[in-house]
Amino acid sequence: MSIDMNTSTLPTFPPPADVEMSLDDDDEQDSPHQDYRELLNDERCVNLLDQGACHDHPDNTTPDNLLIWQANIKRCDKRVEALCTEINSRLYGESPRPLPQVIAVQDMCYKQAFHGIPGYHVWYLSDGQFTEADYEPDAQHRKWAKIVDKCLEALDRAQVAINVSQPWLPPTSITAQQANPRLAGARESLSDLREIAFANEDTAIMAKSALLCIANTLSSVQTMVTEVLGACSDAPSELVSAKKAFSSVQKSIHTGVNSLSDKSFQFKAIPKIHSVGFYVHNSIPTTSWRVKTCKGANRELLATLEIASLDAATATKPLVIHNVYNHLNKLKVDSLLSYMDSCSDHSILLGDFNYHHQDWNGNERTETSTSGKKFAEGVKAHNYIQKTKKGAITYSNSKDTSKRSSTIDLTFAEESISNSVGCCEVLQVPGFESDHRVIETSVKRTVKREAKTMPCWHKITPSKFQHHLKPRLPPLDSPLDNEDQIVSFFAKIIDALHVTMTENVPRRSCGLRPQALRAKELATKLRKRLAELDALKKKDQTPKTLRRISFVERDLARLNIEMWGESNRDETRRPSSKELFNVFRLARGKSQPLQFTQTPTLEYKCDSEDVNETKFAESDYDKVEMIKKVKFRNNNNPESKRILDEPGPRHDPQREDIDMPRSIDAEKLRKIIKGLKNNKAPGPDKVPNEAIKLGMEPLLPYFVLGFNACLNLSLHPANFKDSIIVMLLKTGKEPHKPESYRPISLLSTVGKLY
Repeated sequence: MSIDMNTSTLPTFPPPADVEMSLDDDDEQDSPHQDYRELLNDERCVNLLDQGACHDHPDNTTPDNLLIWQANIKRCDKRVEALCTEINSRLYGESPRPLPQVIAVQDMCYKQAFHGIPGYHVWYLSDGQFTEADYEPDAQHRKWAKIVDKCLEALDRAQVAINVSQPWLPPTSITAQQANPRLAGARESLSDLREIAFANEDTAIMAKSALLCIANTLSSVQTMVTEVLGACSDAPSELVSAKKAFSSVQKSIHTGVNSLSDKSFQFKAIPKIHSVGFYVHNSIPTTSWRVKTCKGANRELLATLEIASLDAATATKPLVIHNVYNHLNKLKVDSLLSYMDSCSDHSILLGDFNYHHQDWNGNERTETSTSGKKFAEGVKAHNYIQKTKKGAITYSNSKDTSKRSSTIDLTFAEESISNSVGCCEVLQVPGFESDHRVIETSVKRTVKREAKTMPCWHKITPSKFQHHLKPRLPPLDSPLDNEDQIVSFFAKIIDALHVTMTENVPRRSCGLRPQALRAKELATKLRKRLAELDALKKKDQTPKTLRRISFVERDLARLNIEMWGESNRDETRRPSSKELFNVFRLARGKSQPLQFTQTPTLEYKCDSEDVNETKFAESDYDKVEMIKKVKFRNNNNPESKRILDEPGPRHDPQREDIDMPRSIDAEKLRKIIKGLKNNKAPGPDKVPNEAIKLGMEPLLPYFVLGFNACLNLSLHPANFKDSIIVMLLKTGKEPHKPESYRPISLLSTVGKLY
């Protein structure tokens, strides 16, 4: 049994971090089919528009340079969108610059727990676990305001009813005299409470108290009105209307009180997201990097990313990136420096430090705080070299940098890797023209890269797949007399399937948006052809030039037709129910928090009577061992060690025996294979259902023979027992506790048929 803590082994459950959604379009503008195509694009599961261009996947690459961005988000999701726009411009060729592999962010907004940057894994920490209810923190206040507004409207009607009935009420009645002041006081209290963004139940209790108090007063006035009406032989119509109004008001007030007492009306504070986080490009395997946090005063202000290196000279020392945010000058410099001592020599220190000092402010005269001096002296003493250009403007109060600007977003490199840092420059990214800028740092470092691919099952026919599969299958007359022979028989079948799939099924790259990329390519070609046509028309009209003009015009017509076809693809086709369902699934997933890319440091408090301590697991091995200890406990002290020789008596002696056939019917097995669902995660054998369906005809006699042998020997082969156990975080549970995870097993697809 193997335990895999990486949830990326479940391709059928793509993380929300890879989903970019926009549900603001009008129905008249976007058809359900277009929304479905966007869904497929966003999940990286769409075929290339040119169906004939399904290509072999590129080889794994190991870039020589690691590009790092740092950006202060200022708790504004618009700045995250600006980062996505800049990344897309580089991805689709609008900008010649390469994509960043690491993005260190400071002052994160809570929306980043729900929306990631497409193509990147996200890492963050928070005090408490985000849930779907936290997606719209204002929704609770809107519900609160709606209830209070209805109560205020009822009080306005009560005011009118009191004024109408006042002439007929006894002038000496204290209740009648105090009705208006009490009503005004209750209205003022509710108006003030309406604007409070509460985080507990105290405000609701205050509102209910005010409503119940005024309800008692109105009840007394209503009783007096009823008595007056009973004493009058000819009841005034105004007084009758006032009585009805009081009844309606009382009903509205009690409805409001019940709404505030409803259990579904929860008062929950939004979890606090920590100030620093990382985005790591998903081409870098999650096993090649990890994030560490410090303990103590700087816990929310400092995080460290470690990335394994493939360089021979630095393979034993990972690249360490310290991400710091000195929020409100809460950063403890001494703790920061001592924490840096415990890390690798190959370290980069970056972030928003909010310190002014002559070492990086240049000629600008600014006041230097005591903490700023200590920090500047400390980084020098620890052999960190400043990489931020002296006087470079990393912050400005507005787009006009001449008014108020400074250098407070800094980058330092440890002396041993200082020469590896190629550049450190301030980028002009739209959306970051004011406040903090985006800083780009290039480090000469070779890290492992993986090109994520997926098979194009539609690109191979069953006959072609079976043609390559048959020679690899074992002989049908293979002996199946014992367990070892059966295990070997199925191992050869599984191996034949896997090799055939690997060598003959075309694959394509994931992570791109083919439709958007194709549109960009067409637009670029169109611009080039138009520019060429203008240049040709300005030349002398020689026969050669005229032939070229004719060719360019034909190519322009072709490009225009292709662009029109792409923009109106399948507009007339009615979307299927599956497509509509997936659009709704996309909308539902929008409010789901992102799954954690990596399991954080686990904490477990021993429940033994002899040991009372909290244990921590930081490495992957320690996390697996802790999970095994907590979730898969050994039964060392069973209540009974007695082993029954025979099964016990039936609960119902009159129940008839169920006759189980001891043979496998080929036609039933064929029906089962045809009904296998696509896009399901395979087990350790890595053979998906699609491969079994493609090779069904030659595989049927092998499955019938092997399964019958298993039934005759009452055997479940070892090939089918092995599984990958994936730990999934339970909704709303704390990720640092091993009890918060539930296991699911990925079994062999061939074994599931048995």
